[in-house]
Amino acid sequence: MNATFEGSQAEPHIEILTLSQDTQNSNKLHFDDLDWGKHLSSLKPIGLNITVSQMGNPLDPAVIPAALNKTEQRFYSDVIMKHNECDTNVDLLEAEKRMEFVAVSNGLKVPETLNAKLGLCSLSRLIGFSEDIRFLYLPKRTMSIFRTTNPPHDGDRATRPNKHQESESLMFAHGMVVSHAQYGNHLLTSGTGDLILELSDYFWNGEEVQKFTETSRKKCLDFHHRSAIMGHCVGFSYKPVSSQFAELGNSFQDISNEHSVDQFPSKQIFLGMLSVQYQARLHIFQFVEALEGACIRFVHFSSADEFKSRVFAEKMGLEVGWNCHISLSSNNLPRDSMFETLQNNPEYREEYEDELSALIRDPQMRSESSISDSEFHALNRAKLPRGVENIVPHIENVDNVPLLVPLFTDCKHQSSRRMIEIMQKYGEVVCCVGSSDSIKNIIIFSQANVSIGLQPIVSCVTMDDCDKLESLNSSRKSESKLYFQPSSTTDNFTNLDNSNTLDDLDNIAMTTARKLNTFPCSVALSGDSSLLVIYNMIRKARHFLFLLNVSLIFYMKCLSMISLVQLLGHVIYFPPIFTAVDVFWLVFILTPILSFSLLGSPPDSDLMTWASLKNTTDKIPNIQIFRQNLVHFSTKFLPSCLVVVILHVLCVLSICYDIDNKLAMHFNISSNVTNQSTINKSMNPPYTVKCPPVISVLVENNTNIAGFRFRTVVQQKTRESQQIAVFILFLYMCIISSTYIQRWKSLKQVSPLSNKPWIICVLTLLVVQTLYSYIVVTSGVSTSKFTNPIFYFGPYQNVIFPLATLWSIPCLVSNELAKWREIQLWTRSQKRARLEFGTKLGMNSPF
Repeated sequence: MNATFEGSQAEPHIEILTLSQDTQNSNKLHFDDLDWGKHLSSLKPIGLNITVSQMGNPLDPAVIPAALNKTEQRFYSDVIMKHNECDTNVDLLEAEKRMEFVAVSNGLKVPETLNAKLGLCSLSRLIGFSEDIRFLYLPKRTMSIFRTTNPPHDGDRATRPNKHQESESLMFAHGMVVSHAQYGNHLLTSGTGDLILELSDYFWNGEEVQKFTETSRKKCLDFHHRSAIMGHCVGFSYKPVSSQFAELGNSFQDISNEHSVDQFPSKQIFLGMLSVQYQARLHIFQFVEALEGACIRFVHFSSADEFKSRVFAEKMGLEVGWNCHISLSSNNLPRDSMFETLQNNPEYREEYEDELSALIRDPQMRSESSISDSEFHALNRAKLPRGVENIVPHIENVDNVPLLVPLFTDCKHQSSRRMIEIMQKYGEVVCCVGSSDSIKNIIIFSQANVSIGLQPIVSCVTMDDCDKLESLNSSRKSESKLYFQPSSTTDNFTNLDNSNTLDDLDNIAMTTARKLNTFPCSVALSGDSSLLVIYNMIRKARHFLFLLNVSLIFYMKCLSMISLVQLLGHVIYFPPIFTAVDVFWLVFILTPILSFSLLGSPPDSDLMTWASLKNTTDKIPNIQIFRQNLVHFSTKFLPSCLVVVILHVLCVLSICYDIDNKLAMHFNISSNVTNQSTINKSMNPPYTVKCPPVISVLVENNTNIAGFRFRTVVQQKTRESQQIAVFILFLYMCIISSTYIQRWKSLKQVSPLSNKPWIICVLTLLVVQTLYSYIVVTSGVSTSKFTNPIFYFGPYQNVIFPLATLWSIPCLVSNELAKWREIQLWTRSQKRARLEFGTKLGMNSPF
């Protein structure tokens, strides 16, 4: 913010003082120049103009000092009553409303300078004024003038606005006549700097009134034009008026086609100008930089034009160079806006009935351009499309640069919603952060994938507001600044953070409005919350979703592993490797617990540097995804499946061997274990032992072999082999899961012991599985002389248990090698994704 005024030397000169916002309180200002006090005589008229211009706001009787006597209190009460009976505030609001309509109906931008004076009470307080000064002045009348076209400029080219700026400028001035008991009536004027300079023939230099020279006027105009391009420039002037003039009615006058002002006094005394610019909060630059490192593109939708938007975007840390911005304003926007405004405002239909009828009869009138394509391309050297309706044809026929720019200018709510829809169409996942005080943001919140409502910081309009806001800000430092939608109870509907409102009744109304406006939002933040909270939420959400994705993938592949082992057992005509109870035990108890214990993995140190995939599968065919997963499963899970099947085969063969050996000992003959061992001797009864695929014992002549229950022995040994297969399969799952704890880090870089929930789950589940297998096996043990001890598989056990144990090491090594290869492919894909994210070179690139 720059305060501009004439110097106090014999030769007039322009003095510029720069102000900055307080880092702790945005409603406080301070001068960067420590010696600003020597210019106090020139600053005081500006501070008085700012303070008294708010005279339309009602006075509170509570501000009367209690120490005054009854006579003085009665006098101040009469002043307050007369002050509050004045309708100047209503007239100013009506004038501003009509001014906005004039700007829209003439194809011009709404003059944001109308709101530029809001919050300047901090400047008047800094200069030395207090709220008590309002008791000395009584508002009489208001005056407003505007000009839709700039007058011709002569002289130096630097003092003339460019054609683009001139076509969108609206010159206006508001004046308020106030009465002072001792010094009479005064006209305090504020408005656009160029019109204020046109109305002024003199200036106040801090000591006396001097007449404007041509040089000083050009310097002031030059300051105004430079400030108007980058922000908002407000000029202030003053003139004593007569009592007859003060008693006249309020006026609202168009001076576009007049060379002189009839009712609005000219030859005023110029006091100075204020250049107001939007300032980015301190943490926004860090926030944008952090998102850029996470391959999340920060896109700013600005309602301002290119010049103001680029200045503010640069303060936020956005790239504002080549291929940096696109205007969403269509060539037919001004006339369309006028048509929409006339349709939606019945109070203006009668006054502008002819214009409305013409627009309805001739739709082509609504397509007149306020700026030619050549002028726009001169401003935007990359020749990017203009208007949201031209975005999709440009993407389809030229390049995808419109999806990569960080700034959109001249945005309306409908065009912003349409642009978000286009982003989603081409695979972008959009998180929208917007004001919770704007009802028009509901359609944007509803369109985005994720929406966050941000309560804006309220600027104090009066000094009383500043005091109340300061006290409220100091008392709520320990309060919660984050709440989620929707609220669980209706009681919480009015118990949220109401710190940015001033009255209890306003608190309830504003809280209700914010809750309704942020209904599509998942999260709402208070105004003083740092945007880095959003970055932390993104980091935690990305970490959780990544681990959930890893857990589900591991769980599905474990299920595929169980199915494949069971299928291979049926293919080779062996007894089922798992029973129905075993399958249920693995699928619904062991495997889910093991899989979701991976959610306890610590965050990857490079988590916020990953480039996320777009929300589309067009670029990755399903056959490619199937091939990648097939290779992944074949290298990590298939070898362990084959080992489990081989161990089960050995266990079943041991059953056949054991039966044949026991029967041979019973009949006192030598055993011969083959696929079908038939013994026909002279002794009775002969018997037949059939080995896999089906184990059966055939005894002829119905002779009973005392103490040998064939079916019981076969069932018991089969159950033992199945429990061995269940335990070994789950053991291999635990080993494989260790490589999923840190998906893109090797075991040398990050130890599996970093995931404590996983360690506890693995140890607990292995103990539980051991007890489960022991209970299942011992529940049906036969007690005959032919029965071997449990988990005894004869000579095959010298192969079964060593093989099951030793395979753990090759299993871990093979999984690490496969993971190393996956990390290489992942790193390569990340480099490609980051390159695609960071470049905006398109068809019109000069490189």
